[in-house]
Amino acid sequence: MSSISLGAAALVAIDSYASNVTSSIQEQSRALLGGDISIQTRRPLFDSTQKLLDTLTRKGVTFARVTSFPSMAVVPRTTATRLVQVRAVSANYPVYGEITKPDLPKQ
Repeated sequence: MSSISLGAAALVAIDSYASNVTSSIQEQSRALLGGDISIQTRRPLFDSTQKLLDTLTRKGVTFARVTSFPSMAVVPRTTATRLVQVRAVSANYPVYGEITKPDLPKQ
């Protein structure tokens, strides 16, 4: 009987955790994404897409550009390499939220 109680308690806890995570993401989605919408492509934009973005810009819509690519970086302390994601962002990125510098451990 106790295993049934533990199982039910575990299901309630998992459901509660999932609900909290979903709620938190919905509340912070703009800051997590940096904006309202994301358009990703591996190719240059079509002329029609670029014209649409230009029209939206003239109407006062703010957007930021992000260019990213994977690369390798060397860790000087160990001379090991690590896979990294390099990102270049336009000056008005992010549209929502802010970029913060993480506290790095002292070497």
